[in-house]
Amino acid sequence: MKPETSFAPFDKQIQTFETEHQLPGLAVGIVRHGQLVHTYLSGFAHRPSERAVTAETVFRAASISKTLTAVGVMQLVEKGQIGLHDPVNPYLHDIELKPRKSDDPPITLFQLLTHTAGFGEFVPWYRYLNPRALGGVAWLNRPRLPLPRFYGGQIQPDAPPGRQWSYANQGYALLGQLIADVSGQSFPAYMRDHLFTPLSMAHSDFERRDDLKPLLATGYRRNGRAVWPDVDVLTLADGSLFTTVNDFSRYVVSLLNSYHERDTAVYPHLLQTATVRQMWSPAFQLDACLPFMGLGFFGEKWGDQTHLYHDGLWLGFMSSLSLCPESDTAVFAFTNCAEQGLPTLVRNLLRQLVKAPHPMDNIPACPVQPERWDSLVGDYKPRWGINANFRVWQGFGGKLTVYVQDGQLHVKSRWGSLSKGYPLQGLDPENPDAFHLYGSPLLFQRNPAGETESLQYRHYAFYKQ
Repeated sequence: MKPETSFAPFDKQIQTFETEHQLPGLAVGIVRHGQLVHTYLSGFAHRPSERAVTAETVFRAASISKTLTAVGVMQLVEKGQIGLHDPVNPYLHDIELKPRKSDDPPITLFQLLTHTAGFGEFVPWYRYLNPRALGGVAWLNRPRLPLPRFYGGQIQPDAPPGRQWSYANQGYALLGQLIADVSGQSFPAYMRDHLFTPLSMAHSDFERRDDLKPLLATGYRRNGRAVWPDVDVLTLADGSLFTTVNDFSRYVVSLLNSYHERDTAVYPHLLQTATVRQMWSPAFQLDACLPFMGLGFFGEKWGDQTHLYHDGLWLGFMSSLSLCPESDTAVFAFTNCAEQGLPTLVRNLLRQLVKAPHPMDNIPACPVQPERWDSLVGDYKPRWGINANFRVWQGFGGKLTVYVQDGQLHVKSRWGSLSKGYPLQGLDPENPDAFHLYGSPLLFQRNPAGETESLQYRHYAFYKQ
C-alpha cells in the first residue's frame, strides 16, 4: 500500500499561482500509482454565465495532442503496418514530401516523430491565402480544408533530414495524414476507435463534436476578461485535442500502466511496455547532459529520475503535462487563458511529489578559466534558414552572443528569455567548456583543431560565426 499524500500544500501553491496570474479557470490533475488521486478545479469555464470549471469541462490541449498522435503512429508500428525508420513518402496517398535537394535522404517516420525531418513552422505564404485557411486556422461553420489541399499536394523541408532539431507542427500534421492513409480511416475516427473509446474517454476528440460544445471552456486573453476568437486548428494532429481532466487522466494512467507492466480492465494498454519505454527514451539528444527528444515526448534527467513532458498553447488556452515514470507519478493542468507560466507550476508540483533535486542542487564547484574565454566569445547562429529555425528566432532573435563582462563569461540573445544577458557558471570540473544558466546546461563544442565550433543549448545547436 502506497503512503497517502496530503495535497493541501499543493492546493495552496496552485491557488497562489491562480490568484497571481488572474486565471479565469484552472484544472489540475495528479496521477499516482495507477489512478487519478487528486484534482484541483477552480474558476469559470465561461465567465458571463458563471459556468464553473469541473472535471468534465472540455479544454483545448493544443500541442499535447502530439503525444497522442505519436501513440497512434506507434500502434501502427506495433502492427507492422509501417516501420519506424521507413521513408514516409510511400505511405502517403495525396501528399509528396519533396526533397530539399536531389541528394537529400528520404524523410522517415522516426524523423517526423522527433522533429528532425527538417520542416519549418510554416508552409509557403500563398497557401494561407485560401479562404478556408486564412491564418492557418479552421474557421467555425466552414468545411475544414483537407491537408493535401492546404499543402497543394506537396511539402518541402527547409533543412536536411536528420541534421538538426526543428520543432515543426507541420511534421505532426503529416503524421496525422499518415495515420489516415495507412489505416483507411480519417485521423479523428482512428483516434476515437483506438485511443478514446478503449479508455472510455467520452469527452475527448480531435474534432469539435456537437456534444462537446456545451462543455467547452471559453478561451480568454491574459487579463482573463477579453475573449479570443474561437477557431479550430486546421492541421488537427499537431494541436486539436479537446479533453477533460477525467479523460486525460485515463490516457496518462494507461501509459504509466504499460510502462510498469500493470494490467487493469479499467485502463487497457494502448501500447506494449517496450514501445512506451522506447517512446520515453532519448531518440535525439545533442549531449547526455542536455534535454532529449523521445518519440512525441520531451525528456530530461532529474537526478536518477526521468522527467517526460509536453506543453500546449492555443488562442486562450495553455496546457502542461509532466511525468516521472520511475516514480509512477504525473501532474497535468489546463487553463482557459494563455498563461505561459503554467508549465513551471506543473514541473514544481511534480518535483515535490517525486522528491527530485532542483537543477541547482549538487552542481560542483568549478575552477574559473578566463584564459579559455577568448575562444568562446562571439556570435552563434543556427544553420539552414529562418523557417526551419522559427523557434530560435521567436525565442532568441536568431542568435546568441557570448561575451565577457565584469570578469565573468555571459550569454545573451537579441530578444526573449536571455535578452538581458546572464552569467555562465561552470558545470563540470573536468570539462571547462561546460557551463550552466541557473542549472540549465550550455555546452561549447570544439573541432579537432581545438577551435570553438558550436554552442549547444536545450535541443539547439548554434554555430560560431
